[in-house]
Amino acid sequence: MLKLPLDLESLSDERFDRLWRRLTAAQALKALPHRTRQDVEAAARKIGVHPTTLYRDLTRLVGNGTIQDLTPRSAGFPKGRSRLHARQEELIAKFLNAEYLTLAQPSMVSVAKKIGNACEDEGLPRPGRTAVIRRKNAIPERTIVLKRKGPKAAEQKTPRPGSFDVKEPWEVWQIDHTLADVIVVDPDGRPIGRVWLTVVIDVATRMVVAFYAGLDPPSRIRVATTLDLAISCKSRWLAARGLVYLWPAQGFPILLHSDRAAEFRSPSLRRALLNQGVGWVLRPPGGTRYGGHIERLIGTFMGMCRLLPGATHSSPMARGNYDSKASARLRIDELEMYFAHQILGAYHQTKHSALGISPLEAWTAKAHGREPRFPDDMEAFRLDLLPEITSTIGRRGIKAFSDEYYSPPLGEAYILGARKVVAKYDPRDLSRLYVQIPDRGYLEVPYRLRREGPAPTLWLLKASRRGSRLPGAAARNPDARRGVENAEAVVKTAAARSGTAARQVERLRLERQAVAELRVIPALPPSDDDDWGGAFGGGGS
Repeated sequence: MLKLPLDLESLSDERFDRLWRRLTAAQALKALPHRTRQDVEAAARKIGVHPTTLYRDLTRLVGNGTIQDLTPRSAGFPKGRSRLHARQEELIAKFLNAEYLTLAQPSMVSVAKKIGNACEDEGLPRPGRTAVIRRKNAIPERTIVLKRKGPKAAEQKTPRPGSFDVKEPWEVWQIDHTLADVIVVDPDGRPIGRVWLTVVIDVATRMVVAFYAGLDPPSRIRVATTLDLAISCKSRWLAARGLVYLWPAQGFPILLHSDRAAEFRSPSLRRALLNQGVGWVLRPPGGTRYGGHIERLIGTFMGMCRLLPGATHSSPMARGNYDSKASARLRIDELEMYFAHQILGAYHQTKHSALGISPLEAWTAKAHGREPRFPDDMEAFRLDLLPEITSTIGRRGIKAFSDEYYSPPLGEAYILGARKVVAKYDPRDLSRLYVQIPDRGYLEVPYRLRREGPAPTLWLLKASRRGSRLPGAAARNPDARRGVENAEAVVKTAAARSGTAARQVERLRLERQAVAELRVIPALPPSDDDDWGGAFGGGGS
């Protein structure tokens, strides 16, 4: 049987000395040009071994030889050498990579069975399950987790020395979104799906400086709305909801930290904050660890949702036989109040393990004697946060979103030579633009001609253009205003039989309510007569 050399470290000093004497004698004999048996026997007597031992040592020497060549050999198959056929090794590697290392997460038993079948198909013996498992275990654990559970789970298996240490309030804020693990209902009790939650926290104190629950998906306007609340004094927000909690967080942070989602990469949004001296850092790709504080906090909030009627839990397995839709009872405003009580009444006033005190106590202590920093013009800053388009002032005003916008101050700007302008807009209310004029700031510019009914939203306008894709719609309407009205009517009609349409109706209601509460510039009534045409005569733009 082939034997393996023992580790020299395992030899005693006495045994090592004997091997050294044997090596010296063997090297001397090997150097003799005409070695005889008498030479070997004489050398064996001198070091006290049998001549056969020296003959064996001579055959073991490689080159000049080392003590390692002469060490005792342990029995067994050579370490590191496979007992399997090379083709069996190939098939095992192939199936582990293509079958086991997938997000489907098949069991090792099923993969080993497929490997055995493939080997038999090629006339090879089935490898034992232990042999397959041994080769699976040779794959780095992080690779297994990455392939079977995704990059976020793999991050937890990656050592990261050091920590993200922030000492002062306002130094770093983090912002992120999540889809809440609970289904809400509309005012008629119909399930309309899950709610998006956006949260901003102060890293040093762990205080939630703003949160926003809504049906609209992550977007530029969602980020702008949440940041507006984060920076503002919270008294108006609390009073509107009848809440009496302390929520002292307000003012600009030094640095805002987020992931690389599209809504956070908006150049104009980042520019609006940089203009106020607020830096914005995006996490490196795949660097979820850099947002660990807010990730853990959001996980805590989602854990709270599991006690609510309509909870979806973290997975179908965790949900079991629980019917989330049938159990749903909360409306979105009730869910917002639930989060408000949990955050302001419980989380802010509970001792945090990383702080040793509650977030409210941490903020109160660390912010003492420091003044928050606000924009010089809060209304202009809020408008800076809104999405924007570049447009041209023509003789009939500005054309945008399949409509025309006009105000007398815009007409004056046209007379003075203004042409190319940046126009801000609120996607929840397209009835007016906010046009930036050099040296004059923002001008509110409503529709050129009066229109009845509520203002359209951007997503409703897009839905009217898709026409036939709406539940129950017949065809696309070429008239933009009539198309939006028709789209809204179709959605409201379909809400009785479609959960998706019911969600759209509720989203529309909430967005119009938010616009009514948060309008930053007093509305200018649209003109009854087209005084733009009177000022500049007829003609197109």
